[in-house]
Amino acid sequence: MRRRRLWLALLVLYAAASLADMAFHLAEPPVSGSHPTVWSRLPVAFAAGLFWPVDLAVRAVLGPG
Repeated sequence: MRRRRLWLALLVLYAAASLADMAFHLAEPPVSGSHPTVWSRLPVAFAAGLFWPVDLAVRAVLGPG
């Protein structure tokens, strides 16, 4: 029973971090010269939220933007 609770807690934490990363991508300003809507940025934000550990590692190496 403890293992189930631990896995559930980890899953909830992963989902919370995923939603936070997705919100971050949706809130960041668009690239200059383009006017994308929220709907056009949604797939990228979803993918970044789903794979947020990789997204954070890439941002650390390449920098923001």
